Amino acid sequence: MEALHIEGTKVSPQVTLDKSSGKFSIEGISTPHDPAGFFSPVLSWLDRYADSANAETYFDFRLNYFNTATSKFFLNIMFKLEKVIEAGNEVLVRWYYDSDDDDMKEAGESYMDVVQVPIELIPNEG
Repeated sequence: MEALHIEGTKVSPQVTLDKSSGKFSIEGISTPHDPAGFFSPVLSWLDRYADSANAETYFDFRLNYFNTATSKFFLNIMFKLEKVIEAGNEVLVRWYYDSDDDDMKEAGESYMDVVQVPIELIPNEG
């Protein structure tokens, strides 16, 4: 399965989805002008991945900021990860946040309340 890599910009995050290396991450700032267009290939890739996922998937979210439109797509990503779990595989989302950023921590906690995917909240120190 071919990896998906999208370079980050001032308004869109860097995305790495690589089954062979086991690296799954979204990093940076996410306020794309067309969030549906930006996240469409990500969601399609995850649909294909769910059919033949690794036994263990660690998905890292390392965000400085994201807008409401993006939050809906993050939820859709986590729903795709639920399908990976339903297929008998292990998934762990690692949600990184600056230790002084309560909003980002609360966003991770909100996802924990909605999805059936284990989410580990990890503070970035200093």
